[in-house]
Amino acid sequence: MTAPTLQDAIPAELRALPQWVCWRYEDRDGKRTKAPIDAKSNGRLGYAKSNDPATWASFDAALSACGIHPELAGVGFCFAEGDGLTGIDIDHVLNPDTGELKPEAAEILKRFKGTYAERSPSGTGLRLFCYGKPRRSGKNVGKVKWLEVYSYPSSRYLTVTGNRWSGNAASVTDQQAALEWLHERFMASTGGEDSRPPVESKPGPADPPNLDDAALLATARRAKNGADFDRLWSGDTSGHGGDDSAADLALCNALVFWTGNDPAQIDRLFRQSGLMRPKWDSRRGETTYGAATIAKAIESTRETYTGRKSEKQRSEGASADPQQAEPGAATVEPTALELDPYRGTDEANAALFLSLHGTDVRYCPPWDKWLLWTGSHWRIDDLLDVARLAGDMPRELYRKAGEAIDAARRRTIAGLARSLESRRRQSDLLAAARCRVVVNHTDLDKGRFLLNAKNGTIDLSAGTLRGHRRVDLLTHDTEIVYRPDAAAPTWERFLSEVFDGDADLIRFVQRAVGYSLTGDVREQVLLICHGNGSNGKSVFLNIVRKLLGKLALQAAPDLLMADRHRRHPTEQADLFGKRLVVCQETAEGRRFNEALVKQLTGGDAITARRMFEDNWTFEPTHKLWLSTNHRPEIRGTDHAIWRRIRLIPFNVKFHIPGEGEPVKDTGMEAKLTDEMPGIMAWAVRGCLDWQREGLRAPEAVKAATANYQQEQDVLAAWLADCCIVKRTADAKAADLYGSYADWCAQSGEHPEPQRRWGMRLTERGFQRQRRMVGIFWLGIGLLRALHEPYEPNEPEKAKVSAPKNLAGKSAKSGSYGSLGTCPPPVDAKPDRGEP
Repeated sequence: MTAPTLQDAIPAELRALPQWVCWRYEDRDGKRTKAPIDAKSNGRLGYAKSNDPATWASFDAALSACGIHPELAGVGFCFAEGDGLTGIDIDHVLNPDTGELKPEAAEILKRFKGTYAERSPSGTGLRLFCYGKPRRSGKNVGKVKWLEVYSYPSSRYLTVTGNRWSGNAASVTDQQAALEWLHERFMASTGGEDSRPPVESKPGPADPPNLDDAALLATARRAKNGADFDRLWSGDTSGHGGDDSAADLALCNALVFWTGNDPAQIDRLFRQSGLMRPKWDSRRGETTYGAATIAKAIESTRETYTGRKSEKQRSEGASADPQQAEPGAATVEPTALELDPYRGTDEANAALFLSLHGTDVRYCPPWDKWLLWTGSHWRIDDLLDVARLAGDMPRELYRKAGEAIDAARRRTIAGLARSLESRRRQSDLLAAARCRVVVNHTDLDKGRFLLNAKNGTIDLSAGTLRGHRRVDLLTHDTEIVYRPDAAAPTWERFLSEVFDGDADLIRFVQRAVGYSLTGDVREQVLLICHGNGSNGKSVFLNIVRKLLGKLALQAAPDLLMADRHRRHPTEQADLFGKRLVVCQETAEGRRFNEALVKQLTGGDAITARRMFEDNWTFEPTHKLWLSTNHRPEIRGTDHAIWRRIRLIPFNVKFHIPGEGEPVKDTGMEAKLTDEMPGIMAWAVRGCLDWQREGLRAPEAVKAATANYQQEQDVLAAWLADCCIVKRTADAKAADLYGSYADWCAQSGEHPEPQRRWGMRLTERGFQRQRRMVGIFWLGIGLLRALHEPYEPNEPEKAKVSAPKNLAGKSAKSGSYGSLGTCPPPVDAKPDRGEP
């Protein structure tokens, strides 16, 4: 297959990941093998390791290396932590001459029809790739040796040909249900074996507990320090200061205790834990890191679990400590009952449930909701999937009963399965289980610079991609493939047209969008996209919202507007965990709720609640964007509100074809949607620029914001039209406020209450003075007549001239008699600096 065809045939979900190697045929001990080759060998072909990401490369680099070195036969894909991928290798099931498939292979292809499948290099086998978590990874043994299933932490790679099986989909999709079927159909009665180095054994205790993996995990979670064990099991290293090696040893110490010094079972269990990573199999001289860690744990453990207290424990009232390497860890006091995980109590049933699903479920008490691991993030379980998992328990137990050798044991497990067919027992099971997997809402989405893409987690602090991890506790997924080198030519042309080629403004917008990808709120800004319509701002914000997926919120248009009625706290609860909040199109004449704008952009904790919930508090992560044709009214003149405003001008108007230039492209949003990977790469570059340079508004934004502020300063306009400002001037407060109210009525403005109006004058440096005849303001007077000249040499410079369009005309005698009033506008509202 030629390189261009290969480029197109292999799914983008695989091509986007930097997990590729090359391979070539080699003869080893008389057997032809496919040796993985590092594509980054700089002309000298060195071997790659399927468990060492340092020897992997991007798809393009691997493909390029194959073009340079003719001895390379093709490319291969390695599995990495958090990629959520599973590969299925089916050998010797296809007749290359007739195309006939073995019935079992045809059955598998039918089940996995919705995901990508291809022919193997030999032409006699098949490869399938999908998203999902297999129950067992590795080679199959027994009668079904032709089937192999690989997923991280398997240290195998699969060759990829791009020779797609025409009956299957062209993309990689989620096939969890099909993986469950595959296990039950072909693997449940056979063993699986990963490629792993042997672990040296050490004699165990005289009476080992002899617990299978499920029972052991259930018992460990039932212990007093079960919560600590479960955190380690799920991959959480926070209890060890983020030291992965210390966490490895702590988990091994616990497993030594529970397995009774069984190194093989320790190794098998550790590989199922969230701490498992390629380092476990890395060489350390003649042994491996994993084997050395297990040996160290066995060497340091004084006692192991037997189901009975030792003489020392009975005499001291103490219990064996399975986590001796962890100072301050809770002690374990197991009972003899814990030897039987199938005894049928609520606590035992909960432990059994968690032994099967404990790494994939969490419970959040403030929300009274379960969270479920999807393979890329933790999803709030609004669909009752956790209840479904509890409902599947009887089927799992019937299977275990069928595997039991002892008849009495078989009856016990089957009896438990029957009892768990009761909905009430399932509900009790979940109620008992939830306290074992508690997570607070404040622990979720703490990684402010982590962003989940479809193919991994983006570290926005560096612009790099890594695998999804449960321990990150992220609750979102953007569903966009991240490729740092992806291009977006239509998007860049769109921005150039919308902002009329203003490169500084475009770079500012790029930094603002990049900043909005993060959960950081240090800038404390409200970004306002303003224009009179048909100017691209709606398309722009729609694309940015699609970029962030469920991390973006389309808020109610009046979320930030002043309202007579108190807003419901559920509106603010919707802000939890969001990175981008967009308010679209405010009506003309609306006024900002300035206190709320300050609160929601200030970075302080927000207290909110959802329906039927108690109040809870969260740290904000959102950035506010407003799209509007009409700039909302801002009465405040203080720095606290205006330092937050960034007005982005959308001044170019697009026209329907035939009505003017430039022409509006009604299909632009669809075209831009096709470039989402490139737009994501553009935004990540903007995030990196923001971290280096800050938001730093360009001249266009500064000028537009200054004009907005000038227009909104109603008091300054009244002072300019109706008053004289100098040190020797004074006026009665009632007369001044009457003039102000009359001017507002004539100009179409809303007058502020007299008390607030007085506060505004004080803020500008004017002073109040109480006299026998009333309260006066000092330093300000009313214009008596427009033709009356100002004094030529005033000690204070702050003079205000009369409007030019009324110069030379007499002021009307208004309601304030001889004092005069501000002259009405001739035929329109005075210009307030409207651009």
